[in-house]
Amino acid sequence: MSRLAALTVLALAVAASAGAHPWHSSFAEMELNPKTGKLEVALCVSPLQLEEALRRLSKTRLVLEDREEKVDAWIVKYLEKTFRVEQTSGELAEIEWVGKEVGVKQAWLYFEMPLEGGLIGSEISQQTFLELAEDQTNVIELKQGQRKATLKFERQRPKLRIGKKPEEDAKGGRAPAADEKAPSSTDEKDR
Repeated sequence: MSRLAALTVLALAVAASAGAHPWHSSFAEMELNPKTGKLEVALCVSPLQLEEALRRLSKTRLVLEDREEKVDAWIVKYLEKTFRVEQTSGELAEIEWVGKEVGVKQAWLYFEMPLEGGLIGSEISQQTFLELAEDQTNVIELKQGQRKATLKFERQRPKLRIGKKPEEDAKGGRAPAADEKAPSSTDEKDR
C-alpha cells in the first residue's frame, strides 16, 4: 500500500471515529438591549436533539423544516421549560419568539425575553437537552454593554444567579455582575 493510500485510510478512520462519538452541547449568545430592556437570545442547537426533545414533549413527530406554526409553538413550549430567566421579582421572563434557521448540523433559535429591573440578581436556568444526554453542556455568552461573561451549564449546575456572591447563593452557581470582569479561558494571566 502506498504511503498516500495509508494516510488516506488513517484519516478516514479518525474522521469516522470522531463522528461516532457525538458531542452534546448548545451555545447561546444573550445580550441585554438597553433600549428595549429585553434579553435578545440566539441559541444554537443540534437539530436532531431538538427534534427528539420535541417528540418527547409533544408525543408526536415534528419536523423542524416544516413551516407550520405548530412546530414553532412546540419549540417555545420546550424553551419555556428549559431556558428560563427568573427576574429579581421572582417572575419568570416570558419568551417572545422571533424565528429559527435550520440546517443539517445546527439550528439557530431566536427569541427575546423582556426583563424588569435588569440582569443583576436574576437567575438563568439553561437546561436544554439535559434530559437527553448526561454529558450535555450548555454555554451562554452573556453581553451587557462592553461586558461579557461566558456561563457554563451542566446537569450538576443547571442554574446561575447573576451578580450574587457565592456564599449568598444557596444554589451554588454564580455569574459575574455586569460591572465585574468576566472569568474567561483567554484572560491575560492564562496566556
